[in-house]
Amino acid sequence: MLDQVLKQFRLEIVTVNEVEDSFSSMVYKCVLRNGETVFVKIPYTRVKYERELAAYEMLAGHVPIPQLLDFWEGDDNCPGAFLLSELKGHPLSETASPEVAYQIGALQAAMHQIQPSNTIESGAIQNEFPHWHEFIEKQFYSFAEHVKELLDEELFMASLRKFE
Repeated sequence: MLDQVLKQFRLEIVTVNEVEDSFSSMVYKCVLRNGETVFVKIPYTRVKYERELAAYEMLAGHVPIPQLLDFWEGDDNCPGAFLLSELKGHPLSETASPEVAYQIGALQAAMHQIQPSNTIESGAIQNEFPHWHEFIEKQFYSFAEHVKELLDEELFMASLRKFE
C-alpha cells in the first residue's frame, strides 16, 4: 500500500522509515532528494481519513500542526493518505517538564475554542457546540457502560453521582 501512496504523491524519495508509536495510522518519515523531510500518513480506516482531513482544515492557522501538503482520497485498497510537512520539535516523553505540560494544556484549550464550521461538507466532524450538554451526557453514559465492569462498584457509583 505504501508504494501505491508514494506513487500518487510523485515524490523523489531518498529514504523512507516507519514512525514508531503511531496507533491510529501508518506513518512514514521520508527524506526527499532535495533534502526536505515530509511525512506520509495512511489512516487505518476511511472514516479516520475523513475526520482527519476535516480536522486539518479546521485547525490550520489556529494551532501549530503540520502543513497538509497534499492528500489522496484513496481507492478500494487504501482508505486515503496525507502528505504532511515536518513539524519541528521533539516527541513527548514521560519526563516532560511542567512548562511543557502547561504548553500542551494551552494548545488543548486553544483547540477547544475552535468551533467547527457548518460548511464542512463531509460531515466527518459534527458541530456539537449548540447541544453541548446533551452531547456530554450521551458520551459520559456511553463510556460508563464500558467501564462498569472494570471499576470497583463503589467507585463507579460515586462517579455517576458526581456526574449527575
